[in-house]
Amino acid sequence: MILRIPSYYKDFTCIAERCKDSCCVGWEIDIDEETFAYYRNLPGDFGDRLRSHMTSGDENSFVLQTGGRCPFLNESNLCDIYKELGETSLCEICTEYPRFTLEYGNVREKCLGISCEEAGRILFEQTGKITLEEIELPDAFDGEFEAAAEGDFEEEEFEAAAEGESGDEALEERTYDDSVLEEGFSDDGEENEEEELHGRWLESARNQAISILQDRSKPVEERAALYLCFCQEVQEQMNEGNWNRPVSMDSIAGANRKALLCSGNGRVKDDFMERKRILDGMEILDEEWRSAIARVHRVYQEQTEEENLRMLKGFSDWYRKREYEYEHLLVYFTFRYFMKSVFDFQLLPKAQLAVFSFLVIRDMDAVRWADQKGNFSLEDRIDNARIYSKEVEHSEDNLEYLADSFIFDECFQRERLAVQLLYTR
Repeated sequence: MILRIPSYYKDFTCIAERCKDSCCVGWEIDIDEETFAYYRNLPGDFGDRLRSHMTSGDENSFVLQTGGRCPFLNESNLCDIYKELGETSLCEICTEYPRFTLEYGNVREKCLGISCEEAGRILFEQTGKITLEEIELPDAFDGEFEAAAEGDFEEEEFEAAAEGESGDEALEERTYDDSVLEEGFSDDGEENEEEELHGRWLESARNQAISILQDRSKPVEERAALYLCFCQEVQEQMNEGNWNRPVSMDSIAGANRKALLCSGNGRVKDDFMERKRILDGMEILDEEWRSAIARVHRVYQEQTEEENLRMLKGFSDWYRKREYEYEHLLVYFTFRYFMKSVFDFQLLPKAQLAVFSFLVIRDMDAVRWADQKGNFSLEDRIDNARIYSKEVEHSEDNLEYLADSFIFDECFQRERLAVQLLYTR
């Protein structure tokens, strides 16, 4: 099995009590069945304490305390379970977060969610292009992770490999160039042949999509528009079902032609109100999100159309020197969601999610920049991305709702999104 991770993945370490937005506060903490059984049978006073704060049902979880705090988060903002029993006794969600995993064929991909402020810091501090690294896992990992963890390889060994502490000879850094488009795909005879075929084909497309996003000869808004056009071309090729044909260079040419047509004039206020209309249909997970988006709404409402456009253009000009942060944001959403289309064949909505997320976060950034009279720090960048990610990425209902909106709502079709990207040029 191949483990694929972004180049910054291995740099992550939980900052525990130094975190300003603890994942142990305000979030429901589910307990996986194996850990629940362990806690339920743990002897002694600490076992009694665990059981007194657990609830069972459709989903086993801890009973949160005042302010939404985990009952085992102590006054120093450290975990009493970790302190008393060690890291291996934590439930799965506490061990994994902010890591997220996707498996298809013989590939396991892991990334760090930007709802975690430290993961966001690691991502946005990078000034170079994000690359992907591959690790060839031992045969014991060919299958479900849980089964492998019970065998000859312990979970710690797997995570050590993922974090670059072993298997260095198997580490490969991927760059994105046109040569990947020339690769053909052959029948490998494995049980998951079709899924692996689709996976390799989509990996080829994703590599090129990331290459488009990382073309620093163009402003990031133009890259995002070209990326969206390219993904539509790829979606059309997917719909034809020609999985044995490599992603064609014609897709790039077609995307360029479409991007050139996306230079119409948008209405800044109206376009924001359309985004706000969709956002209002989501499940609210956190009051911080409600407050942040309400502030953006007030600014857009109070300003004239000309003032809205002047604010966005002023901010866009200002952030050119940190444009790589938006590049990383788009690459992050592409790496995390693109390959899920192996299962549902719906690639374009995932590209629309990346671009829509860029637009909403840019709205939040521009308003904060204006409120702070032209100042916008790395902490501001991390904060806005975190607030957005917590609201959108931690609710399957919200993600499904947005995907449906991208498919059926006219204002989020490729042409309209591209115009919204490009009116700051």
